Amino acid sequence: MQLNASQRQAVEAVHGPCLVLAGAGSGKTRVITAKLISLIRDHGLKPARLCALTFTNKAASEMAARVGAQLGAERAAEVRICTFHALGRYFLSQEHRAAGLGARFSLFDEGDTLKALAWLIRERFPQLLLPLFFQYRHCLLMSPIIPDYHGHGKSM
Repeated sequence: MQLNASQRQAVEAVHGPCLVLAGAGSGKTRVITAKLISLIRDHGLKPARLCALTFTNKAASEMAARVGAQLGAERAAEVRICTFHALGRYFLSQEHRAAGLGARFSLFDEGDTLKALAWLIRERFPQLLLPLFFQYRHCLLMSPIIPDYHGHGKSM
């Protein structure tokens, strides 16, 4: 694996945690992958004792595939390679009682929350819709995009 001097330094730092911060397209995934492989192959760490975190599912999948290509799918599957959100979900699933959750909980993002609220108001509290409309009608009238009669937005 081709690494520049800074990348090699990150891979070779083996005492304590290592945080890799760099811009888009700078080789973070390559560095973390090389580090995982090195820690397992060269330093004898057990794959199940390692965790690599990233921000996107795409980067996590790429890392897992690269580690799998070098170490084999079975060993690679033992390494926890995931996003920060996935790790948080994992901890909640393991410690749901301590968090005051049931074993089968759901996590909502902003879009899920808005859909749930819209359903709740529409299906359970429809009497709230008319007052909400009158309270916020000025927002609808002031909108720069007004839907035409076919439901397509027209910019004013």
